[in-house]
Amino acid sequence: MITDIIFDFFGTLVDYSEKWDSADTNTSYEYFCSLGFNMEEKEFTRCFDDCFADLTKKAIDNKTEFHMYDLGKYFFHKYFDHPIEDLENKTFIDKSIDDWNRYVVYFDGIQDFILNLSKTYRLSILSNTSYPDLIHGNLIKMNLKDCFHKVFTSVEIGTRKPNRGIFEYVLNDLAIKSSNAIFVGDSYKDDYLGAETVNMVCFLIDSKSRYPDSIDTKIKNIFELNGRLRGI
Repeated sequence: MITDIIFDFFGTLVDYSEKWDSADTNTSYEYFCSLGFNMEEKEFTRCFDDCFADLTKKAIDNKTEFHMYDLGKYFFHKYFDHPIEDLENKTFIDKSIDDWNRYVVYFDGIQDFILNLSKTYRLSILSNTSYPDLIHGNLIKMNLKDCFHKVFTSVEIGTRKPNRGIFEYVLNDLAIKSSNAIFVGDSYKDDYLGAETVNMVCFLIDSKSRYPDSIDTKIKNIFELNGRLRGI
């Protein structure tokens, strides 16, 4: 019997821009300059993205996770050999997150959809994210925070999808078996294959037909889940 639905967040419950610097005004760059550092904006963006890629690769290789505040410290150390103070680093990263978050898109009808699901199932979120407040803040803006029993993030657990350990952690915390839950996400590797490691069914959102047709749990968008749940 399915009692729980566990969702990925970005790309699943909300859409988003994959370019962290897509806002018209890059306030993190402006703050960076106000601290007395000098770098052309395009170079700044390239270097910051390279640092993010470095830490992401390390996290994947080591089956760990990093916090965005670690990214800020790494950026200033790598390019300026500067041990930035915690308060300045927090301000810098918070501004970069705010810039990126301007381009998060809420799907039309998502509020009613989640409210209705929450009447039948216990809902949770499991996301690979290095900044937990980003999810909590968006849930508040969407008026959906109270619909979710738990929000699990990779940075708080210490490892990331698709590692088996993060799925086991969530199932243990929820005190359920994998047969009592379904996972919903948009990443074949992180969500679909990750859920498979604990024998949990994953409905894979494939709006651009990127994944094999042999996957019989593919859906085009989050709203198709309703029809598929009736068959479980």
